[in-house]
Amino acid sequence: MGKWKLAFIILLALNLIFLLFLALSPFLPAEQPKTETADFKAGDTIPLTVSSSKNDLNRLINYYLVKEAKAEELNYKVLLEDKVNLYGTVKAFGKDVDLTLSFEPQVNENGNMLLKVERLSIGRLPIPVPYVMSYIKKTYPLPEYVYIDPKQESVTVQITELKFKNNLKAKAESFNLKNDDIRFKLFVPADFEK
Repeated sequence: MGKWKLAFIILLALNLIFLLFLALSPFLPAEQPKTETADFKAGDTIPLTVSSSKNDLNRLINYYLVKEAKAEELNYKVLLEDKVNLYGTVKAFGKDVDLTLSFEPQVNENGNMLLKVERLSIGRLPIPVPYVMSYIKKTYPLPEYVYIDPKQESVTVQITELKFKNNLKAKAESFNLKNDDIRFKLFVPADFEK
C-alpha cells in the first residue's frame, strides 16, 4: 500500500468519525450543573434573608401594635428613626400626659431584639425609668412576645416567638437604624403548601 493510499484512508476515517460525532451529538445528554435536590424531610425549613427600610418596618410594627395590643385605643405608636422611639400618653393625676421612650436596639445572638432605654420623658417631669417601665408593664396590654424588664431598663422583643401564617419563623440579623440596614431571616417550612 502506498503512502498516499494510507493517508487517504486515515483522512476518510477521521472525516467519518467527525460526521458520526456531529450526527450523534444532539442526542447525547447535556451536562447538568450539580444542584441540591428538592427533597425535604418533615420539619425542614428554607432560610430566606429579607431586608426592610425603616419606613416599611414602621408600618408593619404599628399594624401589629394596633392588631395585637390595641395600641390605637391606648394612644401609642412606635417610630424607627435613629433610635426606636415609643410615643404615647399615660394617665397621671386623671389627665393624659405625653410619654416618650427612646431605645437603642441590639440584635441578640438568638435573633431576638433587646431595646435598652436611652431616654424617658413624661411631659417635662423626670421620673425614674424602672418606675415608669413597671407601670407600663402592669397597665398596658402588650403582645405576648414583648417582655419588659424594669430593673435592666430594657424591653426584649422575642422575634423568634412571633406567630406568622403558614408557620413561618423569623429572627433578626441586623438592626442598624442609622444606616437603614434592617435584615431578618425568615424560615419557610418545607411543607408550606399544607
